[in-house]
Amino acid sequence: MTDTLNGDPRAQAIRAAERRAEERAQLLQRQSSPSSPPEDRIALWERLHMLVLPRSASHPLLALIAQQTSLTLDQIRDEQQRRARGAMEQL
Repeated sequence: MTDTLNGDPRAQAIRAAERRAEERAQLLQRQSSPSSPPEDRIALWERLHMLVLPRSASHPLLALIAQQTSLTLDQIRDEQQRRARGAMEQL
């Protein structure tokens, strides 16, 4: 019998971990892909790290976000400004 039919919890846990690792690797690849727009790359970065893009244009984390998304600091700051404008429009 296969692990699936047996319901072997260890084998199921291993397969689940492998699926999560594969999904994370795909997301990391998209996070820095030139075919993904900056806002998508930043959103993926936020999802993967469970953090939000800092609002301060001089926040030290921006350099790391730029590096990991293959964006420039100007592109990161453009996204900050876009989000700030959107928040102001909602008021």
